[in-house]
Amino acid sequence: MLGFWDQEFEYPPAALREILVNAIAHRDYSSPSPIYVRIHDDRLEVENPGGLLELGVEELKKPHRSVVRNPKIGEVLYYLGYV
Repeated sequence: MLGFWDQEFEYPPAALREILVNAIAHRDYSSPSPIYVRIHDDRLEVENPGGLLELGVEELKKPHRSVVRNPKIGEVLYYLGYV
């Protein structure tokens, strides 16, 4: 029997971790809505309360500075080695 990390994943585990870390770090915690992770046949969707801070979608495609909505959470994630 294969262990969890020995199996083949449709999405690279490092990419999934990055998506979830970003959802946690950039979430708007004043909203009662949760972070949703939806797995479809053709895609993975992650929805998190809170819009973009200071940047538009096109700006995200270019080099840009990171704007963290929750600096304390970002700091903890950084020291844990997730950022």
